[in-house]
Amino acid sequence: MTGLLLASACVSSGEPEVGFGAAWLTPSGVIPPDVVSLRIVRVLPGDRELEIFERSVGSLEDADMNGRRELPVPSLPTGEVLDLEIQGKSEDGSVRFVGRTGPVFLNPGERRYFNVAMYAVSDTGTNQAVDRDDPPPATFLHTATTLADGRILIAGGFDTVESMATCPAGLPDGEQICFALEATNRAFLFDPSTALFHPTQATMIEARGGHTASRVTDGRVVISGGATHGVLAIVKVGEFADFREFVLLPRNEDGEEEALANAEVFDPELEPELEDLDRDGDPGRGTFVGDPSQTTRVGIPINDGRFMHAAAAVPGANTVLIAGGMGSGSDSYEVFDIAKPGGMGVYDNQDNPRLSAARTMPSALALGSGTTARVWIVGGAAVTSNGQLADAWSPDDTDPNGVLETGPELGFPGGATDRPEHALLRPAVAALEDGDFGLVTGWYGPRCPAGMGRATPVFADATTQICAPGPDRSYTIDNSDGSAAATATPSGTRHAFGDAVVMGDGRVLVVGGTSDATLQATEATLVYTNVTSGTAAGAGGARLDRGRLFPASAALLETGVLVTGGFRILVGDSIGLVPEAEAIMYNPPGRTDGREMEPGE
Repeated sequence: MTGLLLASACVSSGEPEVGFGAAWLTPSGVIPPDVVSLRIVRVLPGDRELEIFERSVGSLEDADMNGRRELPVPSLPTGEVLDLEIQGKSEDGSVRFVGRTGPVFLNPGERRYFNVAMYAVSDTGTNQAVDRDDPPPATFLHTATTLADGRILIAGGFDTVESMATCPAGLPDGEQICFALEATNRAFLFDPSTALFHPTQATMIEARGGHTASRVTDGRVVISGGATHGVLAIVKVGEFADFREFVLLPRNEDGEEEALANAEVFDPELEPELEDLDRDGDPGRGTFVGDPSQTTRVGIPINDGRFMHAAAAVPGANTVLIAGGMGSGSDSYEVFDIAKPGGMGVYDNQDNPRLSAARTMPSALALGSGTTARVWIVGGAAVTSNGQLADAWSPDDTDPNGVLETGPELGFPGGATDRPEHALLRPAVAALEDGDFGLVTGWYGPRCPAGMGRATPVFADATTQICAPGPDRSYTIDNSDGSAAATATPSGTRHAFGDAVVMGDGRVLVVGGTSDATLQATEATLVYTNVTSGTAAGAGGARLDRGRLFPASAALLETGVLVTGGFRILVGDSIGLVPEAEAIMYNPPGRTDGREMEPGE
């Protein structure tokens, strides 16, 4: 594993040309021995770049005698926003490290310093610990959301886990071990330019875990549902001693079963520093907004309490579809609208059709755009037919609650052939091919005859239990016609309770979770690159340093993913929260217009 390389950048008055600034980029600490040159580029909209220059590592000098070797960068434009990228290249010309700083705004003659985090990259992916100062506390069932400016919002989750002397009633039969969970209201912003975590200006309005976070078109993030407390139960069942099921239940602070029936909105531009004296772009700016009609700081009401529900931002809109989950809304959906007349919130959903099944642990997948925009609500239920595998929701110009199509049956090859293996609980989902296709991946949830443990899945009835993992339970949805195809995954890369993230170049990285019925966390990752004949193509990627169930992950820079939190089952069936954050980075894609930057550009 390779750690982060830190760099410092100094913008110096020096003797710049009129109307231009000059920069000194100063890598500090240890430069990897195989990095022989540093390439400095200015990144432009549309993923274009202007090469400023490339210098050998040996040419760096400590001109101002401050203990940091410096690389002068003359003739930078002033009076406009700059995004600068540093690429560390090996002798064969391949890029081995990438760092980004920006937005940078220079005045003529200005001197400034920046700390720049450089991430190790490779064609097959490189993982590295993000072990910088004051990381956020270890949590699980939290959320991670990439903001429009590249920062990552990490919000809430359960940060306290304590063993319970007595388990609640109603769990599956078998040896039971239970844990009481308590959520946090803390939130952090990760700045990829420095690899630093910054506490938000204010805490969340509610402590919540098992909630959702969805970034809408205007850049704000809608956070809904969850619970302030919870119970995690691990039950050994079936004929195999190592086979486990698990159960999550919402609780309030009094220990009663209750999911939160409110939301809050994170606005990334509110509460900025009055003066950005250190000129670092104020990476901790932003705060949480609640119900403006109340004099106290409270959440925005939603129609139903929801925990472990599904939510997705509607493509091209400032609305979020919220559906299912444990609580009063397991078979319902509602629409949260940032621009709702009278104030942001949800529309009444009493007249909405019901979901085709009570979905207690579903996922939501936003696909398409314009007239093809849909949100697919998948899994989350012990279904009884193909018609309950998914529901499809579409926006409607005349009805703010949109249109729900129940039981589209997904059109798997073979017509109405039973597909119980695709009834997944909390699958990881992501859009592929610019939203034309959707990936649904996992293995946990299909039902087998009770006592069999490893038998072929069947549609649920009163005598079934969750099966051990089997092949080909992931699938791909074609948004154009609702057809679906089973998606095989390479051996050893099954991911139940992992996460799927769309990277900046369109590839999907699946991380974390568990690959077998012992519920032991996997370090494997999986990269999906394209769809051929309706099937997604997957291959193994870089391994995590720490496997984890229920991590929260988000896109990092152009070709990376930040993985945070989660938990592991330890020896003796105790639970250990994972405190480390990891960055998995791939080589940046080729850009256009890679030429020397001329003064005035």
